Amino acid sequence: MSMGFATVTMEGSLVKDPELRWSGNGDPVASFCVAVPRMVQSEFHASRWVDYIECKIIRAGAQEFSKEFKKGAHMRLSGYLRQERHKLPRGERSRLYVEAVIVERCEVMACH
Repeated sequence: MSMGFATVTMEGSLVKDPELRWSGNGDPVASFCVAVPRMVQSEFHASRWVDYIECKIIRAGAQEFSKEFKKGAHMRLSGYLRQERHKLPRGERSRLYVEAVIVERCEVMACH
């Protein structure tokens, strides 16, 4: 597993069935979105929020994941952030954004 500051571990549920595609060099890529709940504490009360995190499994495990997991599956995922730069017009500084979490490990969790 990747080590460093961009390492991610999260627990959540699949928002929809994974989508299996093939990269330009023929590698399988499973793309999916995970709903990850979190609590936000303010001065007066706590609120429950949900973050929707785009994820990908590249190569090993992508085909199996897309066959085995369906919408609503609850899981714990570990991986790393994949970042991309967009070049802006007129020579402006490029912007860095997180494209997805690249998943390296997945555990099925019991629904609660």
